[in-house]
Amino acid sequence: MHLWLENAENSLIKTEKAHMNVIVKEVQGIQLDYKVMFLNVEDQLLITQVLRILVKEFVKLWKRGNNIWQM
Repeated sequence: MHLWLENAENSLIKTEKAHMNVIVKEVQGIQLDYKVMFLNVEDQLLITQVLRILVKEFVKLWKRGNNIWQM
Protein backbone atom coordinates (compact mmCIF):
# COMPACT_ATOMS: atom_id res chain seq x y z
CA MET A 1 0.00 0.00 0.00
CA HIS A 2 1.24 3.50 -0.75
CA LEU A 3 2.51 5.46 2.25
CA TRP A 4 -0.02 8.26 1.74
CA LEU A 5 -2.87 5.75 1.66
CA GLU A 6 -1.55 4.00 4.77
CA ASN A 7 -1.31 7.35 6.61
CA ALA A 8 -4.86 8.21 5.57
CA GLU A 9 -6.08 4.80 6.72
CA ASN A 10 -4.42 5.21 10.14
CA SER A 11 -5.88 8.70 10.56
CA LEU A 12 -9.34 7.48 9.64
CA ILE A 13 -9.11 4.59 12.14
CA LYS A 14 -8.20 7.07 14.90
CA THR A 15 -11.12 9.28 13.88
CA GLU A 16 -13.54 6.35 13.90
CA LYS A 17 -12.40 5.39 17.42
CA ALA A 18 -12.85 8.97 18.65
CA HIS A 19 -16.30 9.04 17.05
CA MET A 20 -17.27 5.83 18.82
CA ASN A 21 -16.04 7.21 22.15
CA VAL A 22 -18.34 10.22 21.77
CA ILE A 23 -21.30 7.96 20.95
CA VAL A 24 -20.56 5.80 24.01
CA LYS A 25 -20.48 8.92 26.22
CA GLU A 26 -23.84 10.04 24.85
CA VAL A 27 -25.34 6.60 25.52
CA GLN A 28 -23.94 6.72 29.07
CA GLY A 29 -25.78 10.02 29.58
CA ILE A 30 -22.68 12.20 29.73
CA GLN A 31 -23.57 15.75 28.65
CA LEU A 32 -21.65 16.91 25.57
CA ASP A 33 -21.21 20.58 24.66
CA TYR A 34 -20.66 20.10 20.94
CA LYS A 35 -23.71 18.33 19.51
CA VAL A 36 -24.34 20.64 16.55
CA MET A 37 -20.73 20.54 15.38
CA PHE A 38 -20.65 16.79 15.91
CA LEU A 39 -23.47 16.27 13.38
CA ASN A 40 -21.37 17.94 10.68
CA VAL A 41 -18.33 15.87 11.64
CA GLU A 42 -20.38 12.67 11.36
CA ASP A 43 -21.39 13.62 7.81
CA GLN A 44 -17.77 14.27 6.86
CA LEU A 45 -16.66 10.98 8.44
CA LEU A 46 -19.23 8.97 6.47
CA ILE A 47 -18.20 10.62 3.20
CA THR A 48 -14.54 9.93 3.98
CA GLN A 49 -15.30 6.27 4.70
CA VAL A 50 -17.02 5.90 1.32
CA LEU A 51 -14.14 7.64 -0.46
CA ARG A 52 -11.66 5.32 1.27
CA ILE A 53 -13.42 2.33 -0.26
CA LEU A 54 -13.43 3.92 -3.72
CA VAL A 55 -9.73 4.85 -3.55
CA LYS A 56 -8.79 1.31 -2.53
CA GLU A 57 -10.73 -0.10 -5.47
CA PHE A 58 -9.13 2.34 -7.92
CA VAL A 59 -5.67 1.45 -6.60
CA LYS A 60 -6.45 -2.26 -7.10
CA LEU A 61 -7.50 -1.59 -10.69
CA TRP A 62 -4.40 0.50 -11.32
CA LYS A 63 -2.14 -2.21 -9.91
CA ARG A 64 -3.76 -4.82 -12.15
CA GLY A 65 -2.92 -2.64 -15.13
CA ASN A 66 -6.49 -2.33 -16.32
CA ASN A 67 -7.05 0.76 -18.35
CA ILE A 68 -10.66 1.42 -17.37
CA TRP A 69 -10.67 4.80 -19.09
CA GLN A 70 -10.19 3.47 -22.66
CA MET A 71 -13.11 2.02 -24.51
